[in-house]
Amino acid sequence: MLAEVARLSEELVSEEELARALTGVEAEHAFSGETAEGSAYTLGTADTVWTLEFELGYVDAIRRVTRQDIRE
Repeated sequence: MLAEVARLSEELVSEEELARALTGVEAEHAFSGETAEGSAYTLGTADTVWTLEFELGYVDAIRRVTRQDIRE
């Protein structure tokens, strides 16, 4: 784990690594709201922990993450 953190501090993740990570985050986010319980949890968290606006913009914000952002 520490070796991977060190690697990421010195070099950029590959385009493939970034694409795989983004796909995973997007899929998890989409599938977590497929059930009534998942939707309730998502909306409840959005209302109590952050904002509904943040929740609605989450996937767009994730899509803006760059390889340079990860290194920083």
